[in-house]
Amino acid sequence: MKKHFSIFAAALAVVMLAMTPTSCKKDGKGEKRFSPESMKDFYGTIWVANADLTYVLSFGDEVTLPRIYVLNPEGKISHQHILHLNDFGHPGQISFEIQDPTEMPGWGSSTDLYHTLKVTGDKSAVLYVCDEEWNHDDDGVPFMLSPDFDLVSLKFADAYVPKAVDLGEMKTSDGRDVHVKWAEWNLGACSFKVDGLFYCWGEFEQKAICVPSNYLYWDEPDVLPADKDAATIRLGAPWRMPTKDELEALFNTRQDATNFSWTYETRNDDKGWCVKRKTGSCAGNSIFLPLAGFCGSEGKDGLNEVAYFWSSSIDPKVYPHTPTISLDKRYAYFMRIWTDGGEAPLFDTTDRYCGLSIRPVCDL
Repeated sequence: MKKHFSIFAAALAVVMLAMTPTSCKKDGKGEKRFSPESMKDFYGTIWVANADLTYVLSFGDEVTLPRIYVLNPEGKISHQHILHLNDFGHPGQISFEIQDPTEMPGWGSSTDLYHTLKVTGDKSAVLYVCDEEWNHDDDGVPFMLSPDFDLVSLKFADAYVPKAVDLGEMKTSDGRDVHVKWAEWNLGACSFKVDGLFYCWGEFEQKAICVPSNYLYWDEPDVLPADKDAATIRLGAPWRMPTKDELEALFNTRQDATNFSWTYETRNDDKGWCVKRKTGSCAGNSIFLPLAGFCGSEGKDGLNEVAYFWSSSIDPKVYPHTPTISLDKRYAYFMRIWTDGGEAPLFDTTDRYCGLSIRPVCDL
């Protein structure tokens, strides 16, 4: 059983190890002891178990739970885990459980794993798998530390990069033509059958909950900068979030029965809408919009009931450029779709700190 958990435990250890530089103590055997304090100062720290196991720690505090990125040999994100730390009851000994490890497909779930962490040097530590009494008889997993890793440089592995689908020209509500290619699936998914990840506007990591107090991007740009565009960050250029006009044009295709069809479907237990081009050179091309839900103050909700998709555009009417702007007036445009027979679709604005889906686009 210990061998079974060794690699997965190594990934979990990243969260713990990243706090050691400011909180190491000596025990009776001369080894440093681990005493968790804060993860904020270790945002972007990278830990390596060996040449094939590389992990990067993302931020965590009392509101935003920590997570780790698992990197493949090319240095691209292959998996992500959000962790819930359960108990810091013993100096140098930590119990924790996995709250929601399957934020990207392909990883199993497990709970109530116990570990002892001993820091053996300024840039090294060993993780031991323990029983409930904190006893261990394995050799542990060694780690090396490399600080100040730039999370913005991380791209998704190739399996998470979607194909660009051309649905042809669409029109905004005032009759202007829009023509871009749409991603085959949501950002963070590895196929149209997977819902993808939820992002706050201007951020590029998923959170366990999304509330004003843990929102990180209160700047007031005229347009969303490329270094704050989750699609560009995680997939690379030319991928980006759709503008208001582009997302509104996609929304308007529901009313264009001549050129488009919207079909409510269930694909591998995921409900959603298939948007298909009926005419022109792009006839037959389609994308599937899963009802992935959203992430708010209570975490994820609305699966198979509703979907929200961000645009990269703010609402200038409720978002004036003034330093006295109130937090609840910082809105961006989004598209909402519901189940068949539910409330009508909606194109509107909402608080930027909400966690919504992103359907990337790229120019022709």
